Amino acid sequence: MMGYDLKGGRSWSPVVFYAAIFVLAVLLYWKSTGFEFLGSWDDDEYVLNNVYIFSFTLSNLKAIFTKTVLGNYAPLHILSYSLDRALWGLDPRGFHLTNVILHALNACLVFAVVVRLGSKRWVAFAAALLFAVHPLNVENVAWVAERKTITTAMTPMPTAAPAESASCPCAPVTRCRQT
Repeated sequence: MMGYDLKGGRSWSPVVFYAAIFVLAVLLYWKSTGFEFLGSWDDDEYVLNNVYIFSFTLSNLKAIFTKTVLGNYAPLHILSYSLDRALWGLDPRGFHLTNVILHALNACLVFAVVVRLGSKRWVAFAAALLFAVHPLNVENVAWVAERKTITTAMTPMPTAAPAESASCPCAPVTRCRQT
């Protein structure tokens, strides 16, 4: 898993960083997979009583992409509940596990974005770990109905770093020397 950088020193493979970030985030929030739904805190409206997630039909998919739930338009978030319902039925452990996995993937995306912005891997690793363990994310991960925050964060992250330009194909753009 170790390679060598151009100066002859050892450098860790990005896979090691991604694996460490993912495993840490999963371990940190694993306990939440044993939690129940919070019926009085929106889980009933988003999951337990949401007829649009009960089956993958054309009319349900249309409703997911055209209707709001509790005044929120969040089709990716509702669609993810449909997938959970298909996989787990109404077992809350599966819904919580999905939140944990999505959060761990978001932490890995933080690492990727920070590296792409030009930081060293250890800086990106620290940023990703801070994101993974920050108490601000507890509610988002441990409460099924707050998946909307996790999926909303996941959507733009891959595009957060500047794109390489055709005129200066070096990566990342911030290191380009303009001619």
